[in-house]
Parts: sequence; C-alpha cells; structure tokens
Amino acid sequence: MDELNGPFLAHVYPLILVSGVKSLDSSVTSLADSIDVPCDFGSVPEEIQTKLRALFDSATSDTTTSIWNSALCKSNASDSRKLFNVRYTDTKWRFPLIRSKPDSSTESLPLSVLSPSNPASDIFPAGYMSLSWCLKYSSIVPSIFVQCIHSTDPDPASLIDQIKALKLMLDDYKVKFYLVLTDPTIFADTVTKIQKLACLDSKSNLLICPAALHDADPLTVPLLDWSSKVLATLYRSSMEYYSNTIKRIRRKKSRISRSPTPEDSTALPALGWSSRYDFKIGYLSECRFEIDIAAKAYENAYESLLEMMRDIPSAHPRWSHYRFFLDVIAFRILRCHLYLNHIAQAARKFHVHVSSLGEIYKPFTQSEKSSIPAYSLVIAKMCEVVAKLLLLAPSEISSPEHPFAQGPVPDPTPFDVLSNAGFQLLDAYVLFERSNGKNDLTAQIISILQQAEKYFPERHSHTHLYITYELSLALESQGNFRESLRGLLSILPLALNTLSTGLLIDMTDKALLAASKIEDHKWGFLLTILRSLLGSYIPQAIPSPGVSSVVYPRDFKSILSYEITFKDPEVQLGDPCYFQLRIVRNDDLSLPFSNIDILSFNVSGSSYSWDIKHSKGPSSYPTILESHQCQANMTFKEDFIVLEGRFLADTLGPISVQDIAAELEIDSCKIDHSPILIPRKEVDPAYWRTENSKIILSGIRNTSLCIPKIPQIDISNDLDEIVLVKETFSKSFCLTNRERCAINGTFTVKYTVKDTDDNDSDSGKDSSTLQDNVPFQISPNEKEIIKFKMQAPDNICESEISLHLEYHLLDDEDSRTLELTKRFRLSVLNPFRLSFKFSPSPNPEWGSVFSGKLAEYPPVSRRLWNLGISIAALNSDELEIIAHELLLDDLVNVEAAVKEYRLCELPQSLKPGPMITNRFIIGVSSLKDVTKRTGSMQVFSIIKWRRKGTEDIHVFDTQSLSLQLPLLEPRVLFSLENQEGEIYKCRYYIENPTSFLLNFTFQCKSNEDIAFQGTVKKELTVLPYSRITEDVYLLPLRSGRLRIPMATIHDTRFNKTLSVTPVDEIFPVEQNGGVFLNV
Repeated sequence: MDELNGPFLAHVYPLILVSGVKSLDSSVTSLADSIDVPCDFGSVPEEIQTKLRALFDSATSDTTTSIWNSALCKSNASDSRKLFNVRYTDTKWRFPLIRSKPDSSTESLPLSVLSPSNPASDIFPAGYMSLSWCLKYSSIVPSIFVQCIHSTDPDPASLIDQIKALKLMLDDYKVKFYLVLTDPTIFADTVTKIQKLACLDSKSNLLICPAALHDADPLTVPLLDWSSKVLATLYRSSMEYYSNTIKRIRRKKSRISRSPTPEDSTALPALGWSSRYDFKIGYLSECRFEIDIAAKAYENAYESLLEMMRDIPSAHPRWSHYRFFLDVIAFRILRCHLYLNHIAQAARKFHVHVSSLGEIYKPFTQSEKSSIPAYSLVIAKMCEVVAKLLLLAPSEISSPEHPFAQGPVPDPTPFDVLSNAGFQLLDAYVLFERSNGKNDLTAQIISILQQAEKYFPERHSHTHLYITYELSLALESQGNFRESLRGLLSILPLALNTLSTGLLIDMTDKALLAASKIEDHKWGFLLTILRSLLGSYIPQAIPSPGVSSVVYPRDFKSILSYEITFKDPEVQLGDPCYFQLRIVRNDDLSLPFSNIDILSFNVSGSSYSWDIKHSKGPSSYPTILESHQCQANMTFKEDFIVLEGRFLADTLGPISVQDIAAELEIDSCKIDHSPILIPRKEVDPAYWRTENSKIILSGIRNTSLCIPKIPQIDISNDLDEIVLVKETFSKSFCLTNRERCAINGTFTVKYTVKDTDDNDSDSGKDSSTLQDNVPFQISPNEKEIIKFKMQAPDNICESEISLHLEYHLLDDEDSRTLELTKRFRLSVLNPFRLSFKFSPSPNPEWGSVFSGKLAEYPPVSRRLWNLGISIAALNSDELEIIAHELLLDDLVNVEAAVKEYRLCELPQSLKPGPMITNRFIIGVSSLKDVTKRTGSMQVFSIIKWRRKGTEDIHVFDTQSLSLQLPLLEPRVLFSLENQEGEIYKCRYYIENPTSFLLNFTFQCKSNEDIAFQGTVKKELTVLPYSRITEDVYLLPLRSGRLRIPMATIHDTRFNKTLSVTPVDEIFPVEQNGGVFLNV
C-alpha cells in the first residue's frame, strides 16, 4: 500500500451510480463485508441506454485516477462545478455493511470495519488510514443513486415494492435516491401511483425522460436542456450529501480527548485521530470542489500527524505507514495550492515537508535507518510524483522555458520557488542514483530520465545533452546497447560543438562499445574514424579568455542517400504499380566501395518485402528488377544507380518505399547501412528515367496511392422513366465487359419503392428481389443480356430498379471480388384521371303500397342513382380501355347493385386531352327493419386497359368514391322533354319514403323568358311510401340561354321547402341553384 500512487493521490470527484444502464467496465469495486443492493428493475432498451450514458458522460471527469484536473485551476474553476465520477450497473452493486445499532442506550456503537481500532480492519493496530476508506467514497458508496426504469405497466404494484425496498436501504446510507422513468409515453395515472405509493417527491425524486430520448437524432436540443436541468439537480443533492458527511466527521472529531500518547501500541494516539478526521474532511471537501477548505483541512492533518511522529520511536511498527501518509497529505496540500494559483505557498509547503522529513530522520541511529526507507529514496519518490503533477499542470505554471513554477510572487526568496517539472525529475534522478547502491533502481532511473528527455526539447541544448548522455549510460548498464547507441548518436553533433576533447573521447568510446555489442558495423566503422581523429587532435585556443573548444569537421554525411519516383500518382487495386529507386553514393567520404551487395526494402501497398542481391551480370539503365527476390547488377555508374520495379498493388491506401537497408563491403568489413531520403520540394521536378532520356512527371511522385478497383463494366438498359400503376412489364439490362480479361460472377436485380421524404436515400419502405445471385461469365468485349419481368406498385410513388454485380477477374490470382451497383429511377403514375358525377334518377318501378297487392310492409325504399365517370389518359402513350366495371363495397344500411351500364364503345383508345364518359345506373334500397335515415357505400371503378399495340392487359382500380345516401328523406326530381313544337313538358317526381302522410304546396310561376301552362298553386297529398308526378308545360318566349322557372314544393308537415334536383345532364346548373335551358 505504501507506494506513492493510486487512489491516495488521485483527485476525487462526486460519485454517482446510475442503475439500469449497462456498464462498459466489467470491474466492480467492493469491500470484504458487503451487501447487494437490488438493482434489477428490468432491462432498459439499448438505444436509450446509449443516450443516457452519453448524457451522464458529458458531465463525467476524463479519468477518475488522474492526479490533476485542469478545470480546477483558479481561472477555470467555474468549468468544473458539475464534474462527476459516474458509474453504471444493470445487474448489482455492493454497499459496505452498516454497523448494527445497539439494543439499548447503554451499549456503544460497534466499531467500523475500517476503523484502526477494529481487529478486523486491515490497518489494525494503530493504523492511520485504510485504502478501503478512499475507495468507499471514490468507487463504492455514491452520493446519488439514479435508478432508470423502462416500464409501461399500468398496475406497477411489484415495481413499487422494489422501489420502496431500494429507497429504504439507501436511506440507511443517507444516499439520495432518484427515479428516472425512461418511457415518456407512460400513463399519468401510473406515474402518480408510483409517486404516491413509493413516497417520491415529483420535484426532486421522480424524473421523466422527454420524448426526445426516443428520437433518431443522437442528442437533440430538448434532450440537452432536460439533461442540464437534471445534472444541476443531481449536483445540488450530491453537494448536500458530502456536506452532511463532513458535518458527521466534524462531530466525531469534537469528541476526541486530547490525552497523552498511550503506552499500548495497538491504539492510535489522539493526534492521529485528529489528523485522520482532518484528512477525511479535506478529502470530502475536494468532492465539493471547495479547494481552499480542503487545503486548510489537509494542513491541519499534516501538522497533527507530524507532531505525533515526533513523539513516536523509530521502532514503532507503524512508523513507515505514518511517514507514507505524511507524503500523501503533503502532496495533496501542494496540489490544492497549485489549483488556487498560490505558487509561493505551494513551494513553501513542499520545502517544509522536505525539511520535516529530514528532521524526523535525523535522530535515527545507523541500525534504525537500515530498517526504514532511505531518506534520499523517499525524497526522490516525492520529487518524482511532484514532477508528474507539474507535467499535467498548465504551461503557465510549469514550462521548460522557465526553471521555476510561475506565479504572482513579487521578489521571491529561494523558499518561495518550486522547480519546474523537468528539474524535479532531475532532482529525483540524482536522489535515486544516490540510493542505487542498496536497491536496484535502474528501471526507475531510466523511466525518470526518459520523461526528462521529453520535457526538455533539443533547443535546451546543454540540459538535453546532459539528460540524454546520462540516459544512454543507464541503458548501457541495463544491457540495452541499441538504445544507448541511439541516444549517444543523437547528441553527438551537439557534443562536437560544445564538449571538450576528453568528454568527446569518453562519449565516442561508450558509443563504440555499444556498436560492438550489437554488431553495428556501419557505426562501428564511422565511430572508429572519429575516435582516431579525436585521439590525434590538439585543442586550439579560442580568443575568449579561459574558454577552450575543439575545431573539427562536424558535417558527417550519410554514405548513401536515395530518392523514390512512382510512375503514376494513383493505381487501382490489383493493377501493376511501377517505381524507380535512385540510390546516390556520397563521394565526399571517399569510401572504397563500388556496389551494393544486398539491398532490402518494403513497399506499403504490397504484401511482400524486396530482397535484391548484387550480380556481376550485364548491366542496364535503368536496372530492371524482375521480381521482389532477384539478382541485379548494382554497380554504381558515376555516383548513382537506378533500379526499376513493378508489383501488383494489393492494399488500399498510400504506397511508399520504406525501411531501405543496404549491405556494403568496405575494406573487407561488412556494413549495414540505412540510406537517407533526399528531400524533394514542390518546385523540384520528378523524373522517370529511360535508357536514353528523362521524362518529367507532374507532382512530387515520391508516393503513390492505391485506390479501389473501378469496375470496367458498361451497363445499358431499355427502361422507361415512367411506368403505370399495376402495369406488368418486361425489361432487360445489357452488360458489356471492358475488363482486361474474362469475368465470372453473379448479379442481383432488386426493385425498391422509395420513401417520399428521402428520395436520395438507398433505403426504401418496400423492396423485392427480382433475380438473386444469378451466375454469369463474360469474355472481354462481349455482352450479356439480363431480362426480368415485374408488376408496378398499386399506387403513385418514386421507385428504382437496382442491378448489383459481384465478380472477379479470371486472371486474378487472389480472386479479389469487385462490386458494381447501378440504380435506375422509375416514376410510378396513374394511367388515368377519373372524375365522378353522381345524381339521382327516377325509379320507374316505384309504386304505392296502397295500389295492388301489398307485397311487404313496411315497404323498402328503392331508389335509382346515376353515376357518370369521366376518364382522361395521363400517359403520353396511347392507351386502350378494354372493359369498365363497378364494384360496390362497404355497404352500410343499404343494398345496392348496378342496374344498367351505359358505356362508350369498347375497346376505346385514349390519348392525353380527350375524355370519355361512362354512365352507370345504381339501384339502392334500404335494409328491411332498418330505420336509419342515411346509408353509405364505397364505389370502386375497375378499368381493364392495355397499351396500344400490346397484348398485356392491366387493371386500374385504385380510385374510388365514397357516397352518403339519403333513405328516408322526401325528395323532388325534375325532368324535361321536348314536346310538339316549342312546348316542353316538365315533370316533377315527388317521393315520400316515410311512414307519414305528407301534404305539399305546389306553386309555379313564369318569368320574363318562359311562360307555363297549368295550375299556379295547388295542394298535393302524398301517401306513405308513395310517389306522385306533377306535369307543367313550358313555352319559351325567346331563344338563347333561358332560366327555367322552377316550381316551389313546400312540405307543410315538417315546414320546409324541398330542393328540386334535375335528373338530366343537359341542364347546366349554377352554384346558386338555377337551372338553364338552351333554346
């Protein structure tokens, strides 16, 4: 436990447990003596869990184990007020057991399992603080328990019992309970029942998710608004929980007796108890983001613990344990002051702690010191953890550009400054190095130096040089000669400019040792040359007095360099990719070699590596590499060679030549050498070299790009852009193979009805497969015809036919599958536009129940209706109507049948523009014993048609007419026929379908256009279930469009005037009800 890391140093956040949402972390922290909390309330839908997790994660700290929170800095404190440590569970959670209350008031409360006085505690006897206590508030016992439930049960009795049981358990832990109902459609009565019976407060304990939680969008504005309000509520309750906990701890602290240190070592002294409670107050104050209060509490805890340790002998079994917590508290004090931007205060606390440790270590004898951690090792670990803290702090606090942590400190003293992170690491390194005799600390030393090397960039030359050199020596002592050599070589150019000859000789000797250990002949050869030059050199004085340096040719260049040129900037997957590798020899070094023995490199975009061996055979320009493993003449012509290679690109993405390594033989010494890349700028031309010329290429061309294979298949079709509703049609696709070889594969033809609100989407509301995975094989430049047949949908829509091909090239060794999908839009339209005209018609079979034999009583109302259907073609093609029928359906309170068809001559051809009209006489009768005043029915028009010149017959039945039919209402019909000469006979049909004897006043009058012959006014009586007729003769007084003087028929029983309806379509009727006659 006594390692300066983990939960004791981590920043603590308010803990919230969200139950009902599956945790992405399978680990669950619990104490030894724990009890299960019932969390199983049924599953919440996965999509809702995802959104809830996103909402809570938006207010969750980045990590719960970090020792620093940038948002808590003084300038950013407002950004951290609602950061939580949110844990999730959908199975179970374990709470520590609560101490059982005593049976009587005389008995004392049992000791907590975490108390240092309890023999069952892991810190018994006389321990200061248990790791379990920190875990209790950081990972186990939440301040808020949020239970998510997705239930629409209108009678949630069992659910209420579970909620009450859970709430009762949480009340024992003083944990605030919140219930979140994730189904916004839950009935209000159910919510009220849950709230009332489970004793929940609707304003604080019961939360209902908004409907936006079920939207397809991930996080909508209403949902974010709701979540911000919920998080604000949870934040207030969480702060209240920790505030109450701190109050209980303060009450316990007030009961501590300030007695002397007891003789019994199993008891924690009173100062220890006081320090322990102050530590708890500081720890929980961090949960409340009260950094100033936490700092004060930690300072009190530190002073009490330090005073206690001054009175404790070194032989005390818990001495190291107390010293460890002294480090922990000092670290937390330092961090609090950094949060508050009190840099000088933080520095003073750090220096006080270092001096305090020296004070308590000083009285120990040599034998006593051997049994505890060395003072220098303790300070080293403290410097290391402070460095880690400063590395996470903002750059304005700790920066490599300034040796000390920055802060508003005017005229600081050495006691007021704190070294930056880099120098803290160097202090730790020096102290670890001092303690390395008794302990093997090489791994820790290397880790610290590596962190310091990263902290100080190369522009801090002297510091960087020192750190890298010491790191290389540490790596060498560990046996990591390769990394040691890498570090020494990285600082060698800097050392040549800054170090004396003696130090350079020592550095070169170390590098030579590392190169020999790993058998790096290249650097062994070069370092040997450098060592010989240094050994024979006499330093020259520089004009500046007292300063000497070394004058040395410092620019050692690489033996070989290279440039790569790709012929094409892009190649398709599976196609050949051509490249040229030009390797240049550095003749300035005058090294005795004329060829490359072995050349190896990798090409991204290719699945194999290249290994080329030198051959003394005939040379060519450029040298053609026959394969990735071959022999070629790699003798330099002048100062370079050009190699040309070819490979099939088999990996998507960038293509580049990588990891070039050359083996050379120089003075019988084999050297492995890695050539360096010659940088190429935008303005530098790229050349493709041939035997007699150089072709200038556009662009840099030191890389290429492998793009997906583009299928070379031409697809043509004979599809129409418009098809008609329910039309059956046969179409075809024509495939033409433009690939380099024959292809073999399958095709699938699908028909999809598109969604009207997203016509660009690939998805549809209805899809059918016309042909599925049909095999095909096509030779190069040959064709394949794909035929299919289908029926269009039965409504107007936008649709598409898609052809999906999956095939591979027969000459492709890897059998790579290529895919191609073509989509063709189809608009489905109606072939015709129908207009309906519905009017009454006299029934010649209407009789009176009082004449002849009474067949039935009460008699059934039988009426005739005239339905005219006008048909206009919508398609540009000529259509033929073969048949036209009616279907009467959904009859309510009536019986109906088509009595007479008055159709145009069929088949009838139609083009857009002209219309034809078909008429139908429909007989309607009321049902027996039914006294409903109205009935209804649905009339479906069924038209059989075909395209002109084809035999396929289609059916159009998608348009219908809903009719409301009066059954027991008296009505008056009006018909007109031309008699002899210019006299017209006007007949009125007065129908009484009721069981009442009806009296009517019949009144006629002429107008200025038409005179009439007959009675001006008379009284008419119509028996029940009967009809009478009344004739009036009209004489037009002039020609033209004349208004017919209509008779007025008034029902004296019901005191209303009946409307007169013409039964002939030759009369134009205006909106005001006037009927006209053309003479």
